[in-house]
Amino acid sequence: MELVPNLSTWICADGYADANPERTVRFLRALNKCYDYREADLDRIIRGAADFAKSVDLGVEFENLNGERDQMVFIDSAQGKKNLEDGTLRRYFQVHLDYLKNSGRVESGNVDDYIRFDLMKKAYE
Repeated sequence: MELVPNLSTWICADGYADANPERTVRFLRALNKCYDYREADLDRIIRGAADFAKSVDLGVEFENLNGERDQMVFIDSAQGKKNLEDGTLRRYFQVHLDYLKNSGRVESGNVDDYIRFDLMKKAYE
C-alpha cells in the first residue's frame, strides 16, 4: 500500500492572496492558533466535534471520531513552522502532487505555483 500525505489545506479564489496578502496572513495566524488549541486539548476538540455532529444528526458518534485519532497526525504551530523551514512541508505537497499526477487525477502542476509558502512564512513571523 502506497502512503501519501493527505494534507489539510485551505484554498482561496484565484488572485485573492495576491490582492489581500495581509488578510491572508491574518487568516493563517488564526489557523495556527486553532492548531495550538487542538494540540492542547484534543479530547475536548473531538468531544465538541461529536456533539456538533449529533446536533445536526450526522450519525457520527464520539467513538467514531475518537477511534480515528491514532490514524491522524496533528501538528501545532511550532511543528508547522519547523516543517516549513526545513522543507518537509514542501516535500509532502510534492509527494501528494506526484501521486495525483501518477493516478491521472491531474495532468501537470508545480507546488510552487499554488502553495503560498511565502505567506505561511510571514504568518509564523
